[in-house]
Amino acid sequence: MFSRFPSHSKFIPTPPQGHSGRTIQSWAFVGETGLAVGDSSGYITLWAILPGDAFRIIKEVRAHEKEVSCMAATSEGTLISGGQNELKAWDAHQRLQHLATMDLADGEVRALQLQGTSGPALYVGTNDAILEGSLQTSLQSFIPGVEAGIYDLCVDVQGQSFVTVDRHRNICRWSTRHLMWKTKPRVDCYCVGFHPEGRAVVAGGANGKLLVLHADGGLVVATVFVADAALKALAYNTDGSVLAAGCEDGNIYICGSKNHGYLYKMHTVLKNEWPILQVDWADDGESLQSCYRKADFCEVALWKVAESKRVSSALSKSMDWPQHTCILSHNILGIWKALEGAFYLSCHRNGSKLATGAQDGHIRIFSYPCREAEQVVYEEQKQGPRQVDIVRFLNAGSLISCFGPAVYVWNIKE
Repeated sequence: MFSRFPSHSKFIPTPPQGHSGRTIQSWAFVGETGLAVGDSSGYITLWAILPGDAFRIIKEVRAHEKEVSCMAATSEGTLISGGQNELKAWDAHQRLQHLATMDLADGEVRALQLQGTSGPALYVGTNDAILEGSLQTSLQSFIPGVEAGIYDLCVDVQGQSFVTVDRHRNICRWSTRHLMWKTKPRVDCYCVGFHPEGRAVVAGGANGKLLVLHADGGLVVATVFVADAALKALAYNTDGSVLAAGCEDGNIYICGSKNHGYLYKMHTVLKNEWPILQVDWADDGESLQSCYRKADFCEVALWKVAESKRVSSALSKSMDWPQHTCILSHNILGIWKALEGAFYLSCHRNGSKLATGAQDGHIRIFSYPCREAEQVVYEEQKQGPRQVDIVRFLNAGSLISCFGPAVYVWNIKE
């Protein structure tokens, strides 16, 4: 059964003077014979639905300063409207008498949904969360969301949670079902890392400083100066005793790590001249590979850390890379040959599998290693129309992917 709007102009009264050019933004049926319409100027118009597809205006009120973005009505005739960061309740049976107003501390109202028949629960979708409650009591966070595009993501060593950093400076730790904590430092951060012992999280700042956070609560417990340019990539060696920080200035800063990842001291600098994109440690802790951006191209470098010396990248084929995130390497050249025109933005290894995120919106899982001369076999899943910015294995059975402010959790089936 479909209800239709009036199809003839005689059923629509001429808008009051000064209110022409309004655009309908939302609507809700009120009982069997009422229709509330919210527009771009902040007005709610209550219509009576008459026999023969006729409509008559009952009342019009200025509900919000700007557009009425969404509305919902209870079976008792209470109309709830949302606009900007406020909710309002109206009695539709009393010619839109104003009943209540609730201001939201964070986020703008984007959607409303009433669930249940007797004293229905109200769900409010904002630009960064879904809230649950009622206007009579309060609204609580039901499902938190990501506020802005994600710069980086790291996974804890147990594979049960992950940490994100976004464009609004939020550093968040998540399980696959809820937000564990959120911290908003004063400085923009571009990358994050989880210490292998699981007690500390580090974030690389735009000011070249390393922020050290308590992994259980997100409290910033230390700030360490590393460089004069933004830190763009972080990677611990296997036991967490050394941290490599790739920088916008092209250098990789090698820092010793002690006290469960809370104390850092500069050891050496691997000097390069092009911005670092990703950094990986070899299993032996003696070698390090990095991807860097050179003009419009991506190149890979291999380093002997103790000697602060760059060596032939072809030597990486004989090394084991437990957390492979460099999108260009001799061990994964086969992914670039498998599909013509595919461009990969992110990758991550888990055992014998390599997950990749591509510009065409696909997540592809290859066998690892995936060298150029080998027969390439892969499985793929389309995430969406936009590029996959980040992909990480959470554990052997789960995968995390991101584009913009969206985070996807995937189950991996054998």
